[in-house]
Amino acid sequence: MDTLGLTNACVDLLVSTASYPAYAHNNTYDLQLFSDSRYEEASYNLNKPGGCLDLIRTCRSLGQQSDSGWSAANDTVNGACTLATQYCFANVDSDLDTLSNRSNFDIATTIPDPCPFYAPAVTFLNQPWVQRALGVPLNFTIVSNVVAALFGPPVNPAGNTIPGTGDASRRSIAELEYALQHDLKVAMVFGDRDYRCNWLGGEATALAAQWSHSQQFQQSGYARVRSNETYSGATVKQYDRLSFSRVFDAGHSVSAYQPETVYRIFMRSMFDRDIATGTQSREGHTSSGPLRSDGIRNVLPPAPSTCMVEGRYQDVAVALS
Repeated sequence: MDTLGLTNACVDLLVSTASYPAYAHNNTYDLQLFSDSRYEEASYNLNKPGGCLDLIRTCRSLGQQSDSGWSAANDTVNGACTLATQYCFANVDSDLDTLSNRSNFDIATTIPDPCPFYAPAVTFLNQPWVQRALGVPLNFTIVSNVVAALFGPPVNPAGNTIPGTGDASRRSIAELEYALQHDLKVAMVFGDRDYRCNWLGGEATALAAQWSHSQQFQQSGYARVRSNETYSGATVKQYDRLSFSRVFDAGHSVSAYQPETVYRIFMRSMFDRDIATGTQSREGHTSSGPLRSDGIRNVLPPAPSTCMVEGRYQDVAVALS
């Protein structure tokens, strides 16, 4: 393995959870999703004794002591980690669609989403001729709530308790640091309209990673990414083999929103070029520009008037009916 790409990845909740109230309260789209009081409450729940961060630390400490092999066979560890995950999600992260009419995965999208990103794929994959060609006997489902519950909060939508493992709270930045310390190139690519694994948390993770060039990376600036001769779809902070890119006007599935920009980023990373232009060697390369990128502001697009359903565009009103 030579290159690791991470797109809107939630890597370490101990590092990134503070980004949820921060993003919801003050993002580059100037869309306030948390009121001042909700922001203060979430920040308090994050940092208070016995709050989110303390619960994550307890989960990890117990895991080191009693389940260092990640067997998920220790009920005490599973319970502590599930509690941490459940508490943080409920009291700090929150679902935007329960507090506002915005999607967790794209704050430009209102709820209910008239054009869910998965609908065309599900429709296509569940056509009989496609299933026959693929040799699959089952329908395709975009997500298994049972599997998700096993690794996270322990209640499925039907309200049945499922003993979870709380893996989201156990996973840490150590895997990312291992990759960097073993000379892998790492490209972290985050769409800036995603809330679920938002770019502020991704940036905090990149800045917190400890490796041989941590300081140089932290001191590098943000440079515009040249997607083509006329368009810049992102801004990037890079030193040598680590890069963090904030991709503009993109939600959780970043490559679906900005395919050319994401393609350029990964190609340049894999072939040892600088991410911003692709014209320089990445070895010892430091991107130049401001230390922060939140000075670049965005404008939310208007709600779509058409939606693709079963391969055909329809008016949103028709698609929702």
